[in-house]
Amino acid sequence: MSLAAFGSAVSGTAGRTVPHDGYQLRALDPITGVGCLAVTENAYRSSAARRLEINDAGGRDLHSLAALTGAGRRVGVLGTGARAEHHSERLHDLMAADGFGSELRVALVHAGITWGTLTLLRERGSRPFSPADADRAERLSAPLAVALKNFVTSRPPRPFTHRCAPGVVVVEADDGVRPTAAGRAWLARLLPPSAATDDDTLFANLWSVVYAARRTGGEALTRIPAGGGWLAMHAQPLDAALVVTIQPAAADQLLPAFAAWHDLTARERTVLDQVRAGRAAKQIATGLRLSPYTVNDHLKAIYRKTGVSGRAELLAALTC
Repeated sequence: MSLAAFGSAVSGTAGRTVPHDGYQLRALDPITGVGCLAVTENAYRSSAARRLEINDAGGRDLHSLAALTGAGRRVGVLGTGARAEHHSERLHDLMAADGFGSELRVALVHAGITWGTLTLLRERGSRPFSPADADRAERLSAPLAVALKNFVTSRPPRPFTHRCAPGVVVVEADDGVRPTAAGRAWLARLLPPSAATDDDTLFANLWSVVYAARRTGGEALTRIPAGGGWLAMHAQPLDAALVVTIQPAAADQLLPAFAAWHDLTARERTVLDQVRAGRAAKQIATGLRLSPYTVNDHLKAIYRKTGVSGRAELLAALTC
């Protein structure tokens, strides 16, 4: 199933209880919380992607991602006419500019991890989302999080076969963007086949990692499940600018997120590290003070969860 088809299926599921005119579905790196996939239909324009990230990074507007993943509710609604909305930049600038009058945003949380967000939109003049809509959407949080995980892990992992130089994109302090030719090529690979390739669309996938780095003043990383394998998008400061590198994810970069997406236990992750080090099952058993039968059970669980046939396929998938 393509990302667009999955997004349409999620929208259809949500629409049975919470009708809407448009949607935006985002997956987040489960370790860093940085966006790694996005699909939209009749939603915010690509040119709004940067402003939306700025809005979230500031954390001052209503129903920011940080607020929805905190201790409170998983859902927030804009466009209700409440007094607290009078100074909402997202409502009065971004939503109004794109013709929307009401927004419902829900964090997709399961097992204590935020796997993504779903934003539903209603056009200006339509009935605003109600408290009952919010209640129904909140009940979808965990089931849709599980569906998102299943989508990301639905295909067996495989090594990245597309060989291209690492892409580099320099983002200046004023958000001017200077990509190398390889950087532009990698960004284009992240777009659906029918997507436009204007700069607003091409650079939309950059802003999540850029503003994550700006928020902390350090580095930021997201691991992206792309068509040919897993990509790593890494931002790091360089003087007043940020340098974003895009390339196939190295095993050490990939493993934490890979283990989270595939529900590997801590012990399974330890066994996987031993496999990557080239140790046979008996050596792993001796090193971890386990029986060989227990190690083999862990290996079978890893193969089953990741959808591979055995050790060779698993190691190949983790080698870029």
